[in-house]
Amino acid sequence: MRCARSGRAGVFLLVGLPLVTFAVACGGDKNPHRDLIATDAAQLSPDNTLCDGSGDPDCEEKDEDGALLLAEDGTFYLIWISNRDAANDDLYLIRSSDGIAWGDPVRITTHVDADWYPTLIEYQTDSARFHLVWMRQQISAPFARHIYYSSSADGITWDTSTEVALTNGLVDDFVPYLVEQNDTLLTYFDNGTGLTTSGSRDIYLVRSADGGATWTDPEELDDINSATENDSFPFVARRAFSNDLTMVWVRYSAAAPNYVDATTDLYFATSQDGVSWGGNFTVNIDIPDTTVDTIPSFYSTGTETYFTWLQGVGSEPHIVEFPISGSLAGTYPDGLVDITQENGVPGWSPRVVRTLKNGFFMRIWVSEDKKIYSQIFER
Repeated sequence: MRCARSGRAGVFLLVGLPLVTFAVACGGDKNPHRDLIATDAAQLSPDNTLCDGSGDPDCEEKDEDGALLLAEDGTFYLIWISNRDAANDDLYLIRSSDGIAWGDPVRITTHVDADWYPTLIEYQTDSARFHLVWMRQQISAPFARHIYYSSSADGITWDTSTEVALTNGLVDDFVPYLVEQNDTLLTYFDNGTGLTTSGSRDIYLVRSADGGATWTDPEELDDINSATENDSFPFVARRAFSNDLTMVWVRYSAAAPNYVDATTDLYFATSQDGVSWGGNFTVNIDIPDTTVDTIPSFYSTGTETYFTWLQGVGSEPHIVEFPISGSLAGTYPDGLVDITQENGVPGWSPRVVRTLKNGFFMRIWVSEDKKIYSQIFER
């Protein structure tokens, strides 16, 4: 039985067997994650000392919008936004070979405007192995927000001169998410001004079939969007044992002030090509609307897929989880798990990746005091 790469980031195949989590790294007899154990919540982003000793009561340390990648060689990459260099919000990256010891932060954007909400994936092209999208917020009039793309050969070295704007004009493009499907890079985002004609936020797609060299114009996802409500925060990935994509996103009232509102609910849909979507199933049913449910993602264990998101619990933001089997069976809230109640660190923006140790996963999120936290857990 030989060991082979699947061509998908973070996934291995035992040839002749179904898709499984591989307990030993291909090409050797040592698993770089063999020493991982379940842990309590712990701060992952290095201390941000921007405001230390400044005497400015309005100085706000900020580490947010974390995105986590497990590369094929078992290396973890964490990318997030920070103002730690007393500049505007920029993107920073740290990595770890074992999920235990992490390197120093590397600043990968330096623009005068603010850079937010990154997604990093691994996909081999002729010129790069890592691909990144994020949104850039102008800090002066007209305050437009655009989607940007960059690539890197090693995931740690990024050339700011090669950054590409995927959208332009006086637009309000928000929370992009990047995935690869059928050798095409797909970037999803939502827009409330400049593109949408519905009067509400809608989800759009731009795509590249040549490894990021050229991109299509934005196209609205009519299969996804509501004609009367806001659709936002698309998260897209493959489910285990499938080549189909699943998207989970937030839908909320067009009259709501923002995506942290009691009208927020979560929906999901599936697609073979990432362009045409079917389903629009609800993750949760909150009737009447009394609970904030927003900023979702999901992960798969091999036997189950879990949606995870920010839920307003009293005055605290809690990370919660709910299985897709419960969503399809309509059992919500039976089966809902309050992760924050278990680990004691309220927050938002959860992301989970599997490790190379069978049954072990890494979770990251943003804490209330705006630091990136992590936790190793078994599932």
